[in-house]
Amino acid sequence: MVDYLQPTAALVDPGSGAVIDQVSWAQLPPAADPDPFDPDGQWRINISDAGVWVQQRSGPVAAVAGMGLTGAAYSAGRRLTARSAHGLWCLPATPRPDLAARHDAPPRYRGNRTTVRLISTGPDPSRTISVDTGAVHDARSTGGDLHLLIEERTGARTSLGPDSWIYRPALQWVRVAADHPVPDQLERHDLINSEEPPVTLSQRNGGRLWSTHPEHPRPRTEPAGGLHWRIAHDGGPPGPTRRAQAWPTAPDAATDLGGRHVDLGPGEPVAVLGTAGHLWVAIEQPRLRNTYTRPAATALVRVNPSTGEVTTVMPADSLDTTAQSWPLGPAPLDAEDYARYWHAFMSAPMTNHERPLATGVRNGRAEVVGTWPDTEIHLTFDLDTHPDTRLRRIVPLYDELGRPSPPDHAISHLREQIETRQLPHPFPIGAGHVDV
Repeated sequence: MVDYLQPTAALVDPGSGAVIDQVSWAQLPPAADPDPFDPDGQWRINISDAGVWVQQRSGPVAAVAGMGLTGAAYSAGRRLTARSAHGLWCLPATPRPDLAARHDAPPRYRGNRTTVRLISTGPDPSRTISVDTGAVHDARSTGGDLHLLIEERTGARTSLGPDSWIYRPALQWVRVAADHPVPDQLERHDLINSEEPPVTLSQRNGGRLWSTHPEHPRPRTEPAGGLHWRIAHDGGPPGPTRRAQAWPTAPDAATDLGGRHVDLGPGEPVAVLGTAGHLWVAIEQPRLRNTYTRPAATALVRVNPSTGEVTTVMPADSLDTTAQSWPLGPAPLDAEDYARYWHAFMSAPMTNHERPLATGVRNGRAEVVGTWPDTEIHLTFDLDTHPDTRLRRIVPLYDELGRPSPPDHAISHLREQIETRQLPHPFPIGAGHVDV
């Protein structure tokens, strides 16, 4: 079980569920700057028989086994995406959305080749591969074969609203067979058209769950104990009342098998791994403030697929990882000015009486609280629909490692939450303020 940010993992005995040891790869330095495509900096993970491959943001790709770090490879700024018989595949970020004011606007030039990094898992050296098909959007592997999602030469714009059109390229899955040597230059004739390859949850970034909404239109499953399992929350609002669930489905996740929902306990499911004997689920404990907060402590539970019995293997906050974690670096020299900048940035919309932050908002205020690395902006306000309660949003300015974490969209997210009334319910009686 890998920590969401720190370079440490817990080794768990699959039979007894007991924590055997803690492993660290703190020799690998943390990413220095935020990545706009991966702002939280969580580890990208690929599981192998010998251990795991891990990468933070677009930094080095490291091999970790039971004794710790065993090796690392240069990613050339690419992101660990898949592992086939050929090695580990690191892809660049997908192209940014191509927006235009007219439906007939030509697409932005996207290039006719993409360079990806193929990291060797054996004695051969790692290589940079040129894929001469245009942008590559995704990579997966089944049975050792490599599957790439590439852009074809055609596409069209679709409307997002008045004077807003997005270009959507035609995408095609293609395959490179496991026994096919990979040349330094992959041309279109080297790639065989294929259907979208099915993948389990644990085959996608080591089991990290990207969406846990129970009504997700394209859910994935994880096999365990001869069944395929969906993992989701119960549909409740973010906060202390949300609970995690699991239930068996058909392999395509489209059909429930008997409707047996297993309650996994309070919190948000964040990762899953299926084995022959158990379904293992990591559950982050509830957060009162679901946006711009660091993840809460995470528990590890396992489910007996035959009986549905749930056992807590590792209670939340039961491991002290301080010795295995990265230490804080020096305080940034511009910490005071950085805090002043974001205070001014957020004060303007909070105190604008002519154009309030959102419908019903009054008496808004922004205040800097704390010092590095715990500096926060506290946004407090009154809301017409709750006249006896002061509401507060806490916005951290640094992450757990003391690195700047610019909250560019904090105001927009708060405005949307107020307008859609995604607020805690019921409000605590007599509270001086409620965190949202």
